[in-house]
Amino acid sequence: MAMASLVPIVRNAGDGDRQSFAGGGLHLWKLLAEETDGAFFLLEDTMVKDKTTPLHLHPEAHELTYVIDGEIEVQTDGQRARVRSGGVSFVPKGVAHAFIVVSAEARLIALQTPGAVGQAFYRGASEPAMDEDADTLDLARLQASAAANPRGITILGPSPFSPVPARGAPPRSSSARVLGMGEREGDHLRELGTDGRRERIAAPLPRL
Repeated sequence: MAMASLVPIVRNAGDGDRQSFAGGGLHLWKLLAEETDGAFFLLEDTMVKDKTTPLHLHPEAHELTYVIDGEIEVQTDGQRARVRSGGVSFVPKGVAHAFIVVSAEARLIALQTPGAVGQAFYRGASEPAMDEDADTLDLARLQASAAANPRGITILGPSPFSPVPARGAPPRSSSARVLGMGEREGDHLRELGTDGRRERIAAPLPRL
């Protein structure tokens, strides 16, 4: 039987497959689908402020998120809520959702079940991490992996969130807009979400 191939696994802090995710985030893949007989895929994700996801859903997988450190704001089926350290969110398969990091940094555990369909998407949108950068953005690769793995994810549109200014930060110019999913500035790299250290501003920006 398939279950006979399962073996106990212990992985401590820092153990796992380190991956740089094209959607922004430094991943530590703790348990792979092939190690759990396809039952689930589990990763640790470290992200910086204003990292956000497009509005999306997972057609065939439920998703659980546990916040270890920091704070995120989630939108599920049109409703928003803050999830802080020690908090958890659960999104059933087929439910539209997105989130944004509202603290300076956030670290969370994400689990998808069953594991294989979601893992395939992440595999296509990640590469081995060479450094501690948690702010890599490559929208074209993210979209390509989503198109190649329709069972794992369906991207419905841009992020529903706007970046939250840090306390004491000067207001953004009302004549400028921040690059987000589905927007571009000339021939510059399209970006998913924003980060105050790397954001690029243009006015006006055409929407694709």
